[in-house]
Amino acid sequence: MIKNLLKIWKADVVCLQETSLEGEIANYVKEIWGSRWADHVQMEASGTRGGIVIMWDKKSWEGVVSSVGKYSVSCSLSGLNCDLN
Repeated sequence: MIKNLLKIWKADVVCLQETSLEGEIANYVKEIWGSRWADHVQMEASGTRGGIVIMWDKKSWEGVVSSVGKYSVSCSLSGLNCDLN
């Protein structure tokens, strides 16, 4: 469902909350994004609660992770094809 919505929306950046995901999720991100051009940062869930994933298209954005806290994720995205930072 998420993969289909990303295609419809033509999204470059997506944030998912309450993911309930733990551990390495790189393969999951690539599966959702539908290409190898996805990068991400995550705050792992605690059991069945919480979890945040920010995903972006590496062809359009360069991401730098600022911090991953107990309740938040901060990252800076710089546009590669435009003058948006």
